Amino acid sequence: MLAVDEQNQMKNYSVIPIDPNASLFQDSSVVQIYRTETLPKAILDDFIQNKRPVGLLAKNKKYAGFVILANGASVELEIEARPHFSRDENILIIFDHPALKTFRVMQTQFVRKSFGWFRFEGRDPRLDYRYELCSEIKVSLFQIPDSVLGYLVNRRLNILREIVNAQEDNPTFCGCFDYLGPNSENSNVGGDNFAVHPVHGEIMTQEPKVSTLKNISLGGIGVLVPEPAPPMPKGSAFFFEFRLPMGVAKMNIGLRILGIVRHSRPEPQERTEINVAWARRLSDHILVNNLRPGAGSMRN
Repeated sequence: MLAVDEQNQMKNYSVIPIDPNASLFQDSSVVQIYRTETLPKAILDDFIQNKRPVGLLAKNKKYAGFVILANGASVELEIEARPHFSRDENILIIFDHPALKTFRVMQTQFVRKSFGWFRFEGRDPRLDYRYELCSEIKVSLFQIPDSVLGYLVNRRLNILREIVNAQEDNPTFCGCFDYLGPNSENSNVGGDNFAVHPVHGEIMTQEPKVSTLKNISLGGIGVLVPEPAPPMPKGSAFFFEFRLPMGVAKMNIGLRILGIVRHSRPEPQERTEINVAWARRLSDHILVNNLRPGAGSMRN
């Protein structure tokens, strides 16, 4: 485990909501899409021309909308409820049609509102800039029970993210660490009443599963597990804990990030590749400003 004093107060942390839609992708009747043209043309035309409603899911709230315009990754909707969305807020658009055997779900971000219409841009995490490290990096996986994941999705627990900057007494270490904390007024962003929930300690004292880093991006991580078919189903959650060498600066980036398994596939030598989406994306300065060419990393 990384050497982080969890008893001390954190002075540079924020409360980050888990993707409220994480549990949705556990459902085998759901297919994730990234662009509207992946829908059959006749079905997309039916949504637009016949004003067949689509569903929206934002922060555990559901809305109904009508597709006004769909062009690739861009979707413009009319929403009767007139909700307020923050720019770049994550929104799921759910296409449910009798001609489809499965729901089609598009992960988007809110862009703007104009003339009463709401514009969303699809987000494809597969297009994130990915890094592969030249050296072998071991990643420890601490499984989060489904019941705890449910508490996170339902806001009964918070994820608290601490950013550790290099200090004079430890200039070769910085990092980003997720903790589980209570959902209470005492967990205000930037406040002095930070508390780690006891369940966090219980999770982090379990025997971790050990994997090898394949690639990492601001949106997620790919790891190789030395088992042909590990019990890591889609939608399960883990803390991923590891250190990244910065190479040229002789520094280490410590990371412990909560991630949701999206899918897995077999690899040679009886290994399994696990692809994971972070519960909340990393800030640019965690990777982009540190893993540059010449810093022991290379792009995928």
